[in-house]
Amino acid sequence: MAIVRKISLFILLVCLAKWVGYTAASADMVPMQLLATAFYCFGIFLSVWLVRKNATDQQRFVKLNGHDCFVIVRNLFLQFVLYRLLRFIGLYLGLNVHSVNQAAILQHLQGLSAAELVLMFSFIMVWGPIFEELVFRGYVMNAFTKKKLTLGMAFVSALIFAYLHLQTLFITWDNLLVFVLYFKSAFLLALTYRQTKKLTASMAQHAISNAIVSIPVIIWLVNG
Repeated sequence: MAIVRKISLFILLVCLAKWVGYTAASADMVPMQLLATAFYCFGIFLSVWLVRKNATDQQRFVKLNGHDCFVIVRNLFLQFVLYRLLRFIGLYLGLNVHSVNQAAILQHLQGLSAAELVLMFSFIMVWGPIFEELVFRGYVMNAFTKKKLTLGMAFVSALIFAYLHLQTLFITWDNLLVFVLYFKSAFLLALTYRQTKKLTASMAQHAISNAIVSIPVIIWLVNG
């Protein structure tokens, strides 16, 4: 019965994360964005409580040290090298490199005020990475193992993360590359957590990664 309870809690967290993410992405006024921020805070509070109950070690939310920063930088470097490599291979094979999720965000950002854009990018660079790391790394990689963070659960967490970011029911030839790119990023986040045993490390890596890929979007919005 314990495994059924854990799976049920995971489904609850995933549904909450998807709903909050949708609410944040579709919010086009400051009051709605502030409400979405409140939803994020509730989800983060609930996730922290569940991770503390299920995590296997005591270094989940400890501040980062030099070794942790090295792991983050190294895995970020690998992430963007692999991105360029996989994108090159995908383009050579004629695969689609654009995700529905990214296209929807870009379309929604157009026409927002400065205050609304600041709140929107806070979802992308702060609240989203924190919440997703708690759910997909913190809970998934701890709740279903007894003693340590395993590569198997890192793989599983990356698969689930990538699939849920597709915004479609089936993996097809048209979205295969997008799935692989999301999986690559998620697996490196899981490795960072496994190598540091600190969720703060994977949160920092996730936030930095989102900030880096947001830079061209910010430049596009400013120039547009």
